[in-house]
Amino acid sequence: MKLIQGEAIFEVTLQPTAAFKAALEAAGVKPPTPIKVPALIDSGFSGGLMIAESLIKDWQLKTRGWSEVGFPRSEEDRYFALFAWDVDIGIKFPKCSHDGGNVLIETSATMVEMVKSKNSQILIGQQILQMAVFTYNGREDSFDLTFPE
Repeated sequence: MKLIQGEAIFEVTLQPTAAFKAALEAAGVKPPTPIKVPALIDSGFSGGLMIAESLIKDWQLKTRGWSEVGFPRSEEDRYFALFAWDVDIGIKFPKCSHDGGNVLIETSATMVEMVKSKNSQILIGQQILQMAVFTYNGREDSFDLTFPE
């Protein structure tokens, strides 16, 4: 995949987990429609997923706790903490399987608003990357993400 402005950004699909979808259908409620969203691979992010809250706010997902998220501020030389809610969600990686198929992972994600993000609405961090092989090729301005068997 080609880098976008030097960053590993590509489109993934967010969807409700199978359990949440089944519970909604059993209650006679139509589940949320999966959405395609640009995501950024951030190997410096120690968490799994961080998602722009506005993308899934209407899904009425149940929170499963919260995470503390540290971030720098340009005005000062220190980090600040933010507490954000976690939800269970499914994320589908297109053509990232060892055999060229899609890979669906149901995991938790931290909901935050990415105010200054121009190119992506999701950060994919180390907890997801540890399940995959991520290759960054600076000479060819490309990257590859594969989930082995």
